[in-house]
Amino acid sequence: MDQVHTLCRLMHLPGFGPVKIKRLIERFGSPNDAFLAEPEEFQSNPVWMDRKKFTSWENDLRLVEEADITLIPYFAPNYPARLRGINDAPMLLYVKGTLLSTDNQCIAIIGTRFATPYGMETAESFGQNLARAQVCVTSGLARGIDTAAHKGALRYGRTIAVIGSGLGELYPPENRALANSIAENGAIISEYPMLTPPSKLTFPQRNRIVSGMSRGVLLIEAPEKSGAMITMDLAHQQGKTCWALPGRVDFPSFEGNHSLIKKGKAKLATKAGDVLDGYDDLFSQNLPVKVKHLGLTEQEQQFLSKFPAGSVMMDELCRLTQLPVAKISVLLMGLVFKNIIKEVPGQRYQKR
Repeated sequence: MDQVHTLCRLMHLPGFGPVKIKRLIERFGSPNDAFLAEPEEFQSNPVWMDRKKFTSWENDLRLVEEADITLIPYFAPNYPARLRGINDAPMLLYVKGTLLSTDNQCIAIIGTRFATPYGMETAESFGQNLARAQVCVTSGLARGIDTAAHKGALRYGRTIAVIGSGLGELYPPENRALANSIAENGAIISEYPMLTPPSKLTFPQRNRIVSGMSRGVLLIEAPEKSGAMITMDLAHQQGKTCWALPGRVDFPSFEGNHSLIKKGKAKLATKAGDVLDGYDDLFSQNLPVKVKHLGLTEQEQQFLSKFPAGSVMMDELCRLTQLPVAKISVLLMGLVFKNIIKEVPGQRYQKR
């Protein structure tokens, strides 16, 4: 049999996780040889003794082919190099989309599902600005911070989503359109068979992949007890650089951030540049910042070039641009619609 198919067959055996299967393969040389082996210590294991009777892997491979999914075993050249280095690396990845060698330098952005508007806006901004610097953003496709980070990254570059279910049981369902966009501009990854439903077990398991395949991990917003804090702990154990965004001291949803900063387990980050500055060797050369103009007209681009860094009122825009109020109003309306400019309290406008 094909070695990848045999590996899939091994992964479908109940009670046989990545660590156990890896040891078997290292001991006997290949997935095929491991599957055919008769280790003495497994003679009393009913699952192993009846392993040839398990057939769920056949339907899984059929679904993989129908959905145009790529199976990447841990021994393949295109398996994420950083992920291969963790102790319990997945033996087999289900991938929708494309993995690139440059994804070895990706940064994870994570946080709570129940985020504040500040957290959501900041996650999108970090995702957007890291992608502008040609950094692939990794996250978990969950509601809240993950969703905002993916959306921000998609505006200017690549992003990778690691999900806690099978690719045939995408969760949350409202992110299906977002997942399709990610697959076109990056990849959706799972270690689980196609029809595996999400559960309280699968989500913590997938967190080790989010941190494991990333160069570093940025926490946007999370309470002390949360899945995001589990990911930060895993990242710390894996020797990854960690950052945390400071938040309001009276918001429980930022207690995890402040705890990590106080304990020295995460560096304080207030902008994407803080993350990029932490890696002198992040890139082999200085890469240019590529900005997609998202269909901006020449007038809109000229207008934006004169737009100040902070928030500004209409009269100040008139002074800076030397344009009439009516013309500025039209330009602002178009740029707000294109999500380039946002309105802020006090009848002021600000670049996103």
